[in-house]
Amino acid sequence: MKTKLLISAGIMALLLGPENFVSAQIPQGINYQAIARDVAGDALVSQTITVRLTIEQGAAGTPLYVETDTVTTNLFGLFTIKLGMQNAVSGNFSTITWSTGDKWLKVELDPAGGNTFTNMGESQLLSVPYAFYAVSSGSGPAGPTGATGPTGPTGPAGTQGNTGATGATGPTGAQGAQGATGPTGATGAAGATGATGSTGATGTAGVTGATGSTGATGATGAAGSANISGTTNYLVKFTGATAGGNSLVYDDGTSIGIGITAPTNSLLHMNSSASYSALHFTHSLTGTNGNDGVLIGTDAGTTEMLLWNFEANTTKFGTSGLERMRLLSDGRLFINQTAATGFSNSPAVEVTGNATWRVGLAGIGQNGAGVSIGLYGYVPAASNGGNGAVQGEYNGIGSGSGVQGWSLAGNGNGVFGIKNNNVLGGAGVRGQSNSTVGPTYGVYGSSSGGGITSYGGYFESTAANGNGIYVTANAGTVPWAVWAIDGIQSPGNSFAGVFDGDVDIYGTMSAAAKAFKIDHPLDPTNKFLYHSCIESPDMMNIYNGNITTDINGEAVVALPSYFEALNIDFKYQLTCMGQFAQAIVSKKVENNIFTIKTDKPNVEVSWQVTGVRNDLAAQKYRIVPEVAKQGIAKGKYIHPKLYGFGNEMAGDKRSLVVQPASPASPQPLMGAK
Repeated sequence: MKTKLLISAGIMALLLGPENFVSAQIPQGINYQAIARDVAGDALVSQTITVRLTIEQGAAGTPLYVETDTVTTNLFGLFTIKLGMQNAVSGNFSTITWSTGDKWLKVELDPAGGNTFTNMGESQLLSVPYAFYAVSSGSGPAGPTGATGPTGPTGPAGTQGNTGATGATGPTGAQGAQGATGPTGATGAAGATGATGSTGATGTAGVTGATGSTGATGATGAAGSANISGTTNYLVKFTGATAGGNSLVYDDGTSIGIGITAPTNSLLHMNSSASYSALHFTHSLTGTNGNDGVLIGTDAGTTEMLLWNFEANTTKFGTSGLERMRLLSDGRLFINQTAATGFSNSPAVEVTGNATWRVGLAGIGQNGAGVSIGLYGYVPAASNGGNGAVQGEYNGIGSGSGVQGWSLAGNGNGVFGIKNNNVLGGAGVRGQSNSTVGPTYGVYGSSSGGGITSYGGYFESTAANGNGIYVTANAGTVPWAVWAIDGIQSPGNSFAGVFDGDVDIYGTMSAAAKAFKIDHPLDPTNKFLYHSCIESPDMMNIYNGNITTDINGEAVVALPSYFEALNIDFKYQLTCMGQFAQAIVSKKVENNIFTIKTDKPNVEVSWQVTGVRNDLAAQKYRIVPEVAKQGIAKGKYIHPKLYGFGNEMAGDKRSLVVQPASPASPQPLMGAK
């Protein structure tokens, strides 16, 4: 076997007394220690080996002293030799002239304890052996200075100290005095008033002529006959140059009907039974104010409403000469804008909010019995794929919401989404965040009222075999499907998660401490009882019980039928009870039974058997006791606060992100409170 010898640093020492001792009192030898290892690096433990040590004049030079020692290593492969004090083969250790030239030590080893040596190398003897020269010569030239040893590794940086308190704010300096107001300039003198012009002379009135005589009165003609005809309550119209008749206007004294003889529920009721409009306004000019199809208000006022038509098949509405709404011939309606913006496929209605209200479109459900919905979006069943009946998108530079629901009703919903078809995929409500700057949220729920019954998010499935919530994380190197934080951390009262019912975990569960918690059996209303779980580097199963041996001192223990199928590496513990006796396991587990033997009959024995799980799940999720930290965990802690650090020293993604913060608070719609 090829063997290597590792010399432990700092364990070679010269055996010398004080410098003023006489030569006869000084032990002539060097204490030499080393550890022998094989080629795999494992120590040769409790093994007899032979070591040959040679002191040479210079590297690979003339041998001055040779010694062969047979030694036995200890439990760590360590051995010690007093070089120069035993087992000399050639040369005299005490006559070596240490002051002339460099001395080198050659080490040879036979791990089998024989004389077949392998050269393990040579090394120069430095300052310690020259102490022999210093003792024997008394005074001599100083030896050469040894080489400087390598600098030791830098120690770890100390923990950063706490930030000092902020100093007090200095006093505010005095405000400078206001400068004096300059004097008011003098008022200039008023100019002189001009002279009044003279009044012109009044002209002379002309002479009034004489009044003529009155003529005689003519004879009265015969009375003419009526030349109009019509029906009661109808407004008369000319049916000819000198004739009248019924018009389309009907007045019953309460309502006026146009095209209808029984106007109802209005002061003016118009009706058309033909293929044309009941009311039609048009003009042949273009422009805004002053060329209106319909004008409500005054032409010069500020509250007028205008209807006009700039282009064919486009109806426009406005106030004070400004367009506010446009209706196209294809049915699309634009409010506060004149064309589609921000959408690849123009919707039926687009609304742009202004700087005052900021809300593009607000739906407000009315009070009263039944269902009240502020805004309802619907996609017919025959439609192809899309992103939903209602879709909101925020592309601003501030903090905004794509869709914001505001409910003031008793049990109403701010936002309510329904998916009714049976096609795979889709959701009643879907949230998505594409921001690359965190914290960012696909869906954010917050509740500030209701106390203990207040829920930031509430999820429920009423379908057979449904799931109230399904969470998954599918990207990155440190994905967590659920990240729950107990921000209050009130011991015994606040929790990052609470499950009221059974919990299944398919995989490995890790925790700093695991315990059960129950009401205390002796004082259940005032105390809890905690017990720690048993911890072991093995995935251990424990089986125990009591059994009494028979008159022959034997007892057979039957273990569960699955014992050998589940476990490997069995271990046994036996305790005799009630009397002093000896007990052994006379037959180990075989076919799920084992046998106990006592040196006396009828001895009660308490037994315990442990096994290590070896089922398929245990093989897949085998616990490895010691694991080197990798990635972001290296150099950090699971519980940094226990070491005096914050989450920046957490060995997981807590150290990579800032504390999650709340999105911008929603703003009331249309001044709602």
